[in-house]
Amino acid sequence: MVDKNKELDPYTEARSGIEKAATEAEIIEVFEKYDATEGKLKRRAAELNEELDSLEDRRRIAEKELDVLSRNKFFRQVSVESVAADKVFKLRLAEWRENEDVT
Repeated sequence: MVDKNKELDPYTEARSGIEKAATEAEIIEVFEKYDATEGKLKRRAAELNEELDSLEDRRRIAEKELDVLSRNKFFRQVSVESVAADKVFKLRLAEWRENEDVT
């Protein structure tokens, strides 16, 4: 059975209004916190994206440097092999000339 006096009671209506206002205020507070958190998260995401872009740029630069170093190493190796081959050739040529002089 519904108590009609309670529904009509101004104290009860006022209390209900206050509770409803408190609930609305709590809801508004939650939404404000959500908006603030969302803003912080968006800013952090933007910072992380910038950091990621910077890291990708650094990775690309490092890859280019590594490529240059690899090419330099290859050319140094080829150069060393070329010098060694040249010395071997000169030694063999000298040996051949000595053998030609002897005979």
